[in-house]
Amino acid sequence: IEQDGMFWVTDRDGHTVKKYSPDGELLLTLGTFGQWGCDPTHFNGPTAVAVQRDGTIVVADGYWNSRLVWYEPDGTFIKSIGEWGRGPAQFNTPHALAIDSQDRLLVADLCGGNFHDYMTVPGQIASHRTNTEDGCQHRIQVLDANGTFIEEWTHITPLSIATYGDKIYASDKMSNLAVLNEKGEVLSRVDDIAIYIHQL
Repeated sequence: IEQDGMFWVTDRDGHTVKKYSPDGELLLTLGTFGQWGCDPTHFNGPTAVAVQRDGTIVVADGYWNSRLVWYEPDGTFIKSIGEWGRGPAQFNTPHALAIDSQDRLLVADLCGGNFHDYMTVPGQIASHRTNTEDGCQHRIQVLDANGTFIEEWTHITPLSIATYGDKIYASDKMSNLAVLNEKGEVLSRVDDIAIYIHQL
């Protein structure tokens, strides 16, 4: 939900991201409904969206692609970054996005790339995504507003992430909530608040 009340919906299986007015009027659609792919007009299981201070839209195309995609406020494609991998600005499954008070992008990047395969069709999940990587760690990647890698935090096992002021809230091991500062240091924790914190 944006400051002006506009709100966004990611449709994982419809492969679209949609912006609505506060009264529910559809204002913008990114992606092509019911068609998966990996180009400026197609997603493959989008997971999250964040709007930067200047109105730029960033979409995590994460369930069966491994990238972030930038758009102008009117939906014009700008660029895409990321590919399958564990290096800087590479992703397995970018599952959630948040923007901190320094305008940095925080990406909850999960290990594994064939989640929810029962919802897909043959060929939709690339074969390399089904291979388990030894030593893979869930992590939060910290990127600047343009998508340049800054650092990663691996002491949290995140599924979801949100920010408020200068605090970062991340699910940890699915059922716990960790509160971090913008250096990634854990300030406090609340354990066992849910079975499965899917989004914040």
